[in-house]
Amino acid sequence: MSPFTSRPQTPPPAEATEHGQLTPPATVGKPPATPQKQGISTSNQLLTPPSTGATRKIARFIEKRGSPTASKRRRFDRKNKDEYAVAEYAELDDLSDANDVSISNESPGSSAPASPTDSPDSLETRTPVSRDEAFTGIDTDDEALGGTSSTSTTKVATSPFPFMKLPRSIRKRIYAHLLAVPGLICVRQNHTSYHNEEKAFLYAEERRLLPGIAYALPQLVVGGFKTRFARLGGNVGVLRVCREVEREARGVLYGSNAFEITCPALELSPPPDFSIPLLPRGCARLVRHLSIRLRALYPLRWLLAGGYASLKDAYRDLEQLDIVLEMEDAAKGPAKGLGKKDREGWSAYVTRLRAHLVITLFGSPHRNQHLLPIWINLRVLFPGEAYDDRTESDPHNIHINVDMGPGNASPTDVAEERLRRYHLKRGLAEAFELCKQGRR
Repeated sequence: MSPFTSRPQTPPPAEATEHGQLTPPATVGKPPATPQKQGISTSNQLLTPPSTGATRKIARFIEKRGSPTASKRRRFDRKNKDEYAVAEYAELDDLSDANDVSISNESPGSSAPASPTDSPDSLETRTPVSRDEAFTGIDTDDEALGGTSSTSTTKVATSPFPFMKLPRSIRKRIYAHLLAVPGLICVRQNHTSYHNEEKAFLYAEERRLLPGIAYALPQLVVGGFKTRFARLGGNVGVLRVCREVEREARGVLYGSNAFEITCPALELSPPPDFSIPLLPRGCARLVRHLSIRLRALYPLRWLLAGGYASLKDAYRDLEQLDIVLEMEDAAKGPAKGLGKKDREGWSAYVTRLRAHLVITLFGSPHRNQHLLPIWINLRVLFPGEAYDDRTESDPHNIHINVDMGPGNASPTDVAEERLRRYHLKRGLAEAFELCKQGRR
């Protein structure tokens, strides 16, 4: 078997002339190429691949890759490929130069104005510009994109705003906008913990109250979640501006908000002790409004029997204490038996509720045995109602969460529930007022 196989022979690559044009190699066995027609430039024609040389190419397949003959052939092929690429790039460069010249040499009657970038003189006189110099005078991204800057004519304030020169009433309104909460601020006091919280119910262990606040979270509606102060749009950072601002804003923070504390009952552990300060030093005298939430009235016996005196000593400037009685329904639970009966007069209904409150709160049927101070109020709220609602006097504005889906309450039931809640709210409030006449 012969070690040689006949293959088409590749002619030597084309050689580039001094003008950058390619000269096709001479072919074997073919007539010479016909001369080109006049008026057609060879620089504007595409390159045609050279002839393959028919079947006279011989390839040696028995040469090993590491033999000197194979390495010499690879160097020769690489050299020819580089020369062919250089020649092709030179011809393409000539084509681009010819196109540029033809575009720049347009007819004098053309209406398109000549751009300064088309002339070679402008290219020679152009100097490179740094990045900082290119963006000098551009203030915004809109100007960099070709737009107009909206802040180019705005004057920048060089001095701080004279906030303390505003009237004191205006400053208080600004503080209230930043610090007032449309609800309750639930405050809990620090106390000692059990040694083992998981087994704390197995044995009795004494706990003691500690000074300071364990947590303070706002709550807006009955049955709602407690949230953080920052989520309500306020900003307590105004207290850190300066001492004068902190002194003014602290009075608004503690005087404009209603703080909810734990109901002081004897069943609590640790027992209530208002002598241990809950708020920071000097802030208790700024509190004007306190609230106590509960589900029944009997835990108020200790407070209404005389415990309010110690509460008043701890908060000397206290003006209002709201007892918020939260009920689930106007006909079930604690409200059972307290609704207005059919054909019952309003005076008789309030008198019946007053007798119920006296027995529940004081454990005695005598009405005049205990009289409450006038700064203690009773409010009745239902799930979904806001703590700062001011529309409780109108029965049509009372919000009721009753499902109106198929198989549930009908519009008639909703109207009856709305009326029962209105009667219960108004009746208990008036009956509680009759228990506190004449005492401050």
